[in-house]
Amino acid sequence: MIKNQIKGRTVPIEYGHSKPAPKMRYVRLGNSGLKVSRLIMGTATYGIKSDVAWRVEEEEALKHLQRAWELGFITFDTSNFYCNGVSEEILGKFLKAVPREAVVVMTKVAALNIQLHPV
Repeated sequence: MIKNQIKGRTVPIEYGHSKPAPKMRYVRLGNSGLKVSRLIMGTATYGIKSDVAWRVEEEEALKHLQRAWELGFITFDTSNFYCNGVSEEILGKFLKAVPREAVVVMTKVAALNIQLHPV
């Protein structure tokens, strides 16, 4: 793979980008002190494609996450509800390869086995 050095980040040329990506902006999250990227990488579609056609399989999802990291994304969103937790597992595999203290993971939980009764 041919690589191009852009402002301290190695960006694969194979993605077909002819211009350097714009610099990511960062903000503080409320008064928490956390620095987050202005854009957040969501993982709702990462899972097992055989379940639903629009899902993104692990190999491709890991490429997406790596590209997001290269573009300056440091904030990622996930949930146990996304693809029955598979997206969390995929994100976890990606996070093993990056400095944990440099990443913010946002999540939420869903009660998966509740029965709703009509009112």
